[in-house]
Amino acid sequence: MTEQDLDKLIHDKISEEVHKLPPQHNFPISYNGRGVCNGGALYAKALEDALTVVESSTKAILKTVLESKGLLDK
Repeated sequence: MTEQDLDKLIHDKISEEVHKLPPQHNFPISYNGRGVCNGGALYAKALEDALTVVESSTKAILKTVLESKGLLDK
């Protein structure tokens, strides 16, 4: 596996996992346009989504690399 193959694999797996996320969570906005949730809730949701993508794409990448080297038991 070349460096370019690994780069493409990483890009493809991360893109794949991003598309598996549920639809964006909409935080309610009040009638005057001010948010009714605090910034901590927005940050927590963004962090949760980012970590979900990183975790699942890393698993998929490692599985693909190990399978290609014959090092993964099925």
